[in-house]
Amino acid sequence: MNSILERPSMVLLIDCWSQWDTPCDHNVQKCFKNIKNFCWTNPHVHTIGLASYCGSEPVSISQEEPWHSNAKELFYNTTRWDYLRQTWNSTLFNSFSPTHSIIKDLPIRNDQIQFAVWNVSQLLYYCNHVYPIIENIYVFGIAWDVCLELRPVGWKELNCLNQYNMFTTKKTILSDITCTLDCTRNFVTQVTAPWKMLYNNVAILN
Repeated sequence: MNSILERPSMVLLIDCWSQWDTPCDHNVQKCFKNIKNFCWTNPHVHTIGLASYCGSEPVSISQEEPWHSNAKELFYNTTRWDYLRQTWNSTLFNSFSPTHSIIKDLPIRNDQIQFAVWNVSQLLYYCNHVYPIIENIYVFGIAWDVCLELRPVGWKELNCLNQYNMFTTKKTILSDITCTLDCTRNFVTQVTAPWKMLYNNVAILN
């Protein structure tokens, strides 16, 4: 099992919103601190993508640094794929900053890159052409049974990309239940099909 977890990996952070952090509930901060620790201490995590959607509209994205500038360099300034630039130009970048400070100010190592990513075209471009050695994609954030599943870069879409062979090589989709909350701000304690527990707190999309 460990060999799976020792592959080059990307972490997708979905809707790690600050407004979910309430004084009487410490699960949100605990979850985000777990994410921070996972990204920093896992030597196999090379890439961290932030998907902070503003409300329910998937084309309204927070403009937070350095995530935004790094994304613009990848998906607008340097790409030769005009569709990515059109996607960028059709996105509403919101000055409102919904991402929790623990995640927004996430420290990264010298061997890591961080950027905003909010649709599958960007994800495919990065995984297929920019950094094709990625084998694992972890999905973390809030909420397990809504945002992490149904957002444009949620696990349901990732599963479709695998099923239709849209990645150059199929990716292993993973999560860690210490890095995810459900809609009630509680930690995910068990997973159901098509997920199954793999090793310790790690779940795999079967």
